[in-house]
Amino acid sequence: MATVLRSLGHLRGDDRSAAAFIADKGYRGRARELAQLVLTAHLPGSVEEVGVRGLKADGVLRLEGGLNHRVLDGYDRLPHHVALGLDIRFSFEVTTVAWGPDGVEVTARDGRRIRARAGVMTLPHAVLRAAVVTFEPTLPETKTSALSRIATGPVVKVLLRFAERFWPRRMVELVCGEGPVTLYWPTSYGTTGPPVLIAYATGPRAAALSKAGDALAIELVLDDVGRLFPRVDPRRLVRAARFVNWSTDPMALGGYTFLPPGAVGAREQLAAPDTGALIWAGSATVCRPIADTVEAAYLSGLRAARQVSVILRRP
Repeated sequence: MATVLRSLGHLRGDDRSAAAFIADKGYRGRARELAQLVLTAHLPGSVEEVGVRGLKADGVLRLEGGLNHRVLDGYDRLPHHVALGLDIRFSFEVTTVAWGPDGVEVTARDGRRIRARAGVMTLPHAVLRAAVVTFEPTLPETKTSALSRIATGPVVKVLLRFAERFWPRRMVELVCGEGPVTLYWPTSYGTTGPPVLIAYATGPRAAALSKAGDALAIELVLDDVGRLFPRVDPRRLVRAARFVNWSTDPMALGGYTFLPPGAVGAREQLAAPDTGALIWAGSATVCRPIADTVEAAYLSGLRAARQVSVILRRP
């Protein structure tokens, strides 16, 4: 792993796919398998789709070699904190965004409208790219180009609650070179929480589980848990299971974003304030410190708030 990360840190030549990078390095057997994991475990793209310069620009090297943090009470604590004192409208499914230098107006599917002096666009990249929402006037070429260069890939999770913990107490995560799952992690690590194991799949593996459907996907993951822990009968111990498929969620249409070869700079292009009073934020618009993370999304919101404050101060 360290060798692959060092090689990425000293990239030379033109951008290329992770598959081409692996071939150039001559990795074979276990080394090839490890390189594929390092380059795609965090990203929902195949080695043929992921660009190595984009991977480096997105700060994935920092993610692979750094620390991970989590909110013990759940990430929903963060939006609850951010939303304090705000006027939140639930079930407001936007179909049209009218924008210009003097304001923004959004129209919901049921006809409701909201007009403001400024707006912040944070819809997921895949939703924007699918043209689910209509923009009036149409977005400039800078935005459509950025949206087309960035890619969103499939991500699925299977949440498994067991009667008891059967994995090592010190297991932070279990990364898989083969099988239907990219990696597993226990939500109760370092706590006295319930024995819940999360199976996380990205890219082609996520696409395969998505195609299998909820029930079969859970069965395939339980089979895989039995393979990894041969002394355990996971079906006897499982108490609840849930399949989470972001690819089929109409409000997401996929998991995380990544940069294919030649797409470096597209995030900055998407974030540029070139659509009047409509400002752009969200995890797909940021590559610092690590792209497409909760931290990146939060920081993009702070940047957007500063940009909006400038608009609101105009006479």
